[in-house]
Amino acid sequence: MKRSLIVLLVSLMAFSASASIYFDLPSSNSSGDFNDPALWDKGYVPVDTGDEIKIGNQTNSVAIVDKVQLDYTTTKITTANGGHLRIVTGGFIGNGREIKIGDSGMTSKGFSQSEIGYLDLAGGTLDISGSCKLEIGYKGTGDGRMIVTGGTMMSSGSDGRIYVGTAGASGAIGLVKVIGSAASLAVSGDLYVADQGSTSSAR
Repeated sequence: MKRSLIVLLVSLMAFSASASIYFDLPSSNSSGDFNDPALWDKGYVPVDTGDEIKIGNQTNSVAIVDKVQLDYTTTKITTANGGHLRIVTGGFIGNGREIKIGDSGMTSKGFSQSEIGYLDLAGGTLDISGSCKLEIGYKGTGDGRMIVTGGTMMSSGSDGRIYVGTAGASGAIGLVKVIGSAASLAVSGDLYVADQGSTSSAR
């Protein structure tokens, strides 16, 4: 009995460690503050506990980062279903694990799902130091789009890897578009472009 109880507790802990937390706007085609606890389905702004942050539960929802957020080291960030992670002036967010933009495997909470996801860097800072993989277009039908108009993307040393139309499986589409010269892209890690099979593409 004790052994069964221990196994059950360990299983529950493992499950909770990989739970999803959704940016849960009340309607589609709307935006909100990443730092607002009321806009997350669990009632709090995500902490670094190994959960997966999912943006795009409602179609074309935009999570705006305009304040200093965590430097997530164990937590994934995913966008799909037209969802945007948008970093603007005054905002900071870091990730040392994995950011999946346009994830074909992301599930929403009962809403229709598409594979298109966005990362908008308009100001502020995105830090992908550590072992972060920034994946623009994830898995077979993933369609990721990174639009850069300002701000800074950085990593320390040789950290940070960027995959454009190449992550997870053949067929992913990745777009990185830099508009103007206001942005600083200071990433010293590896860049992989459309090398995941003949049907992957990058723009």
